[in-house]
Amino acid sequence: MSRLYIILVLLAFVAAVCGQGMLTIQQPLTNEQWTSNSRQRIEYTIVGNQTLTTPLTLQYPSSFDIVFQWTARSDPTKTYQLDALSGLSAVPYPGGTQNKVYSATWKLPGCRFFSRYTTQDYTFNIVFVPKYPSTTKATVQKQSAVTVALDIQVNNATFPRC
Repeated sequence: MSRLYIILVLLAFVAAVCGQGMLTIQQPLTNEQWTSNSRQRIEYTIVGNQTLTTPLTLQYPSSFDIVFQWTARSDPTKTYQLDALSGLSAVPYPGGTQNKVYSATWKLPGCRFFSRYTTQDYTFNIVFVPKYPSTTKATVQKQSAVTVALDIQVNNATFPRC
C-alpha cells in the first residue's frame, strides 16, 4: 500500500510541476466582461525561475503576441482571429529572483464588428502566443499559448454610428 501511495504522490508532483508555466495572466480573468469599443487593460506576469520551489524547465520566449479569436458556436472548426498586440515583453527579472509584471491596453472592436459576429453566434477569447527565435532548438521545452475566454457585452446604443 505504501508503494502505491508514493507513486501517486510522485505522479501528482510531476503533474503540478509540468503544469506550471512562466506566464500568469492577471487581467483579463476568465469570462471577464468586456464592452465593445472600449479600452481594456491586459496584465500578465513573467514568473521568475528562482521564485519557484522547483525551477521551470521551459525556455523563456523572446516576446508574446496577443490574438483576439472568435469561434462559431454552431461549428467549432470555424475559428477566426485578428492580431491585437504584438511584441509584448517576455523578459524575466534579472536572475529570475522575482516575478515581473507587465501591462498593456487594447481597444476592443466596435458594435459594427459585433453586429457581424454576434455574441449569440460566436465565443470570444484572447490568446497569449509566445514567440521564439527561429534559431530555437526543437528539443527545447517552450511555453504553450494561453487562452482566456471573454464575455463580450455589445454597446449598440448608437448603432449604426458606433
